[in-house]
Amino acid sequence: MDTTADCFTLSIPSHPRYLCVLRGFFGSLLTSLGFSSYEEMRVTLAVHEACANVIEHGYQGDTGQRIDLTVLLTPDDLAVEIRDYGIKPGTLDMNSVPEFRHTLEAEVQRAERGLIVVLAEVEFMDSSGIAVLIEGLKWSRGRTLPYLLTQLTPAVQMVLELARLEHFFTIAESVEDAVGHIIQAS
Repeated sequence: MDTTADCFTLSIPSHPRYLCVLRGFFGSLLTSLGFSSYEEMRVTLAVHEACANVIEHGYQGDTGQRIDLTVLLTPDDLAVEIRDYGIKPGTLDMNSVPEFRHTLEAEVQRAERGLIVVLAEVEFMDSSGIAVLIEGLKWSRGRTLPYLLTQLTPAVQMVLELARLEHFFTIAESVEDAVGHIIQAS
């Protein structure tokens, strides 16, 4: 079995007019990888919607920012990580949780094989942050999907340990490890 992986990044400006670049890129890539037209449409739509959410919610319409996408291709899977540099990075508290909750709920509903929550930028998390992570786990379990947390900062790790929840969640060291876990669970 071939275990090689290809990883590359793509950056686009945070303007809605550049979303068509993503549609063209992912359409061509997925076709060349042998995805069906239905699978191609679903993946492309998910990436398009996630980036549109970044523009609308993360950047609040500011078109002078950038969106970075990291694509990981393995022989058995495709993973896309979307990174933004939106407003108030680094907190998951009562002020930021409502927006995060909305996004998390939408992503759980959209997910087909599992959900990976990357917490690399979270430097502060309070009890409302814990609550929304638990809600995400509950929603994922309701759909029998794997739900993984990854790239925990020391601050997030400490909060989970203080709440005695570090064994409640499945925690992966990296996005690649989390993807591997989801592949094994499939």
